[in-house]
Amino acid sequence: GFPKTIIVLAFVLTVFSLYKAFRHYSEATRKEHKIEELNIQFIGVVGSIIAFIFATEVIGFVLASMVLSGVIMLLLGLKKISKVAWISICISSVFTLVFGKVLHVPLPRGMGFLQDLSFLVY
Repeated sequence: GFPKTIIVLAFVLTVFSLYKAFRHYSEATRKEHKIEELNIQFIGVVGSIIAFIFATEVIGFVLASMVLSGVIMLLLGLKKISKVAWISICISSVFTLVFGKVLHVPLPRGMGFLQDLSFLVY
């Protein structure tokens, strides 16, 4: 239906935008010979987003968004694990509160005990 079409279009535009951003980054760092690292980063970010889409139905939005934001930060070079963990928890909490509680958007809850836990959160 219409919502799936919008999601697919948004994903295609996001991938295109990421490609342009990484290409611009590679041109700026061409002197430093980080092209191979850039390709791994780009593939990693796109792969993480695709994995997030499939994982949300199984592990739920809260946990999947924590993992996604952490993985993307690590791929893009943030080194401190404690900082990555706190930022991931904050990002996931804010998105869950805003979309799940305030805007009443039905977020994926996961399966099994994760679904039961999500009812306690939102």
